[in-house]
Amino acid sequence: MKKCKKSKLAKCKFIKVEYNNDYINKSKEWFNEHSYKDIAKINPLRVYVNYIRHELSSYDNAINICTNKKCIRRRIYNLISIIYPELTIECEIQKELKI
Repeated sequence: MKKCKKSKLAKCKFIKVEYNNDYINKSKEWFNEHSYKDIAKINPLRVYVNYIRHELSSYDNAINICTNKKCIRRRIYNLISIIYPELTIECEIQKELKI
């Protein structure tokens, strides 16, 4: 996997991820509000990571500001893995699919 150049990484460093111990329940509510799919048919870990990425981080803002989308995605998944270690495998899966 390619690493970000230092100059590009510096632009991505402002990305933040919050911790919320109720992320499981909150992510289910979020999914039900934003999706037409049945949550029972979706991998819950994917829902958790997506919720954290969109609702508990500065990802959406960063993706609109920075030009290096791959760097931002790599950084956000790494941060989620650090803050929510139980989601590390799902973060790696999404990173492989999206980067």
